Amino acid sequence: MCIRDSWILSRLSSTTGEVVAALDSYDVVSATAALERFVDELSNWYIRTSRRRFWKGGMGPDKIAAYATLYRVLIDLSKLLAPFVPFLAEAIYLRLRTDADPESVHLCRYPQSDPELVDEGLEDAMALARRIASLGHQARHQAQVKVRQPLSRVIVEAPSESALPPEVVELLKTELNVEDVVLVPDLAPHMQAVAAPSFRALGPRLGKAAPAAAKWIESQDPDELRARLADGPVTAELEDGTAVEITADDVEFSAAVPDGFVLSTESGLRLLLDTRIDDALREKGLLRELV
Repeated sequence: MCIRDSWILSRLSSTTGEVVAALDSYDVVSATAALERFVDELSNWYIRTSRRRFWKGGMGPDKIAAYATLYRVLIDLSKLLAPFVPFLAEAIYLRLRTDADPESVHLCRYPQSDPELVDEGLEDAMALARRIASLGHQARHQAQVKVRQPLSRVIVEAPSESALPPEVVELLKTELNVEDVVLVPDLAPHMQAVAAPSFRALGPRLGKAAPAAAKWIESQDPDELRARLADGPVTAELEDGTAVEITADDVEFSAAVPDGFVLSTESGLRLLLDTRIDDALREKGLLRELV
């Protein structure tokens, strides 16, 4: 079974449990919110990312599995929706029922959660993948790079325990049209160090020499300067030939997005999209445009 099938069946079972528990507590708002989330996941992720499976020629095992999974989900969803949108639920059900099924969705038993289908780890991984996909598309929009244009990689800052299964990584590669998805615990090594003068410290101490000292700081290699300052003050030779002492308080170090990358962040998740396009990627993009 495809990992997407396992995921949507797990989400169906989890959602069923949420809805039943909410209705048992007379909490209609929570029940409808759970259903709304599930419909979004079904439509905007499972069905959309499975279109090629539905459209491929013949009736191979993968296509049959996709149809069987979607059929089961829609049947159960119509039953879950029946108390909330009775006519819509009936319309869906009547188009899917077999002769062995009850004549109306309102004559069916209400669905119950199946714990054996629930895979919380997979649900968490797919939720992370959806967030990464959303941020990746946001980064493409910032860079004004069309989704049809393949890119080399996206670097995602995610805790090690959030590592994605290989099939989910492949799904992300297709969704974002990148050749590699790299998960790292920290984006700092992939950022560009920047050294900026701190005029609050330089001005009072160096006076008129502060601008020249600031210019010297900006001309230095940030990583090298940080290493030198870690051992104590550094002597700077200014353009007018004078020498001044630079301390760690005189320099503010920060991280900047490297050239050719776009940074996208949301709710603690950060990613860097490599937007550099070489000849090979450009040819692949032209081929996709032609197709």
